[in-house]
Amino acid sequence: MVKTILMVDDEPDQLYMVKTSFHEHFEGEYNIVTVSSGKECINYLEKNENPDLILLDIMMPGMNGWEVQRTLKEHPKWRDIPIVFLTARDDSFSIKIGSTVSNEYIVKPYSLNDLKTTIDTVVQKPKSKKIILDPIQKDSLQEVVNIGAAHAATSLSKMVHKYIKIGIPNIQAIPLEETMNSLKNSDTSIGIYIQLSPEFPTYCLLLINEEDAYALINLLFEERPLKSDEYLTDMYKSALQEIGNIMLCSFLDSLAELFDITVVPGPPLIAHDQPEAILDYILV
Repeated sequence: MVKTILMVDDEPDQLYMVKTSFHEHFEGEYNIVTVSSGKECINYLEKNENPDLILLDIMMPGMNGWEVQRTLKEHPKWRDIPIVFLTARDDSFSIKIGSTVSNEYIVKPYSLNDLKTTIDTVVQKPKSKKIILDPIQKDSLQEVVNIGAAHAATSLSKMVHKYIKIGIPNIQAIPLEETMNSLKNSDTSIGIYIQLSPEFPTYCLLLINEEDAYALINLLFEERPLKSDEYLTDMYKSALQEIGNIMLCSFLDSLAELFDITVVPGPPLIAHDQPEAILDYILV
């Protein structure tokens, strides 16, 4: 059965070369449909059946490739279409992020055989199944997180000398490529991030809403930064970094005790930005 490939690129020469080459060499396997912009890609998808794969350029006027990718992943009908970035962007940041949020990342120039091999691999690869937790697994994870959160809250309570209540944790299993979309349009936050030792290969990110971060500073220093302040001072950031480090270590220590394992956290890192921008760094 002939597979349909939708190619999105603003360079006419690229569209023509791929379309004619595949027609000449792989006509019985693939049908290449071409559009020259992100907007045309969305219009095509709205009016036609989903293609088997999308070849997507990044540097396009108007709606660029990153925006197209996010739009597709947010749409229930299009989110499972395999995406292969086909781009001249060869910087390490783009390659790492692009490889994370797509099925493959190909840098121009490329050979026709390499492109065909990549398409074959992606199209024939079984679709990954979403992580579905059964009730027992979800309850178990929820209880583990509840124990860790209680220890973290106790540590915070001792630091600020206040009684702290915690709610019931909500467990969600989100594919890595969808984590960015899950944080989209969130408020500016403070992110404290640590990486654990190889014995317990886990990454932990504590996100604190900016308003809550200012409230914590007020409790610690009895002074509250103005909302209009563009940046937190180094002293405030250092304090928030230490708060996050203590809370995360308390959380992890409780798990280490529960599972009778050794957990060695790395040095904490802090960022003050939109949550999706903070996650960009972690994905890299």
